[in-house]
Amino acid sequence: MSNYVYLIAAPHLQTALSPFLSTFSADETCTFPLGRGYTLTFLSRGPRPSIRPDGSVFLGYAINHERREIWFDPQPDQLGADDLEGCFFSASLTQRAPCGISLRGDVFGQLPILYTAGNDFFACSDSLLGLTEVRRALGLPNSLNEPLFMARTSVWVVGDQLLNTQTFINDITYNLPGGRLDVSWRDERIVCSASHGGAPAMKRRCETRPHR
Repeated sequence: MSNYVYLIAAPHLQTALSPFLSTFSADETCTFPLGRGYTLTFLSRGPRPSIRPDGSVFLGYAINHERREIWFDPQPDQLGADDLEGCFFSASLTQRAPCGISLRGDVFGQLPILYTAGNDFFACSDSLLGLTEVRRALGLPNSLNEPLFMARTSVWVVGDQLLNTQTFINDITYNLPGGRLDVSWRDERIVCSASHGGAPAMKRRCETRPHR
């Protein structure tokens, strides 16, 4: 089951994506125009709205131990730390580029972020199946990552967990827990870059949190 799909696409892809968008049974569906003709579409399943009027998204909850608070609707500037616990997906417009969005999740990856991208589209979701449907709608292949599939069989698997950024499907990537994704659209193409800050952040947290 997919809890959300976050999709950025060029104008010429809207017709191809229509069948997927119409069959996704979402509690919340929002579409926003972005710069240079690109469109942001956000689909989610949940009991409460998760998208703001400016197009930013917060889905889930975050925990701030220093303030002893649980946040269900934090502002983007409250998510400055790269090691927030909880279970959330967040997307906000970046301040350093007018045509850019920064995406991140909780430090343990309880609400996963998987993504696939091309020159004219970007899609992320917590569902591998949901992303294969997006790729199928765009006429892109969903080929099996055979080496990873074999490594995850019962003979070799370690804890049944993803150990790197690869998934069972080629060209669908797992964003490591606590990592950040920056997506921008310039020169008529989409550029996606990932920074993985989760492990160092947890190391700092373990070093600074007092033992009880």
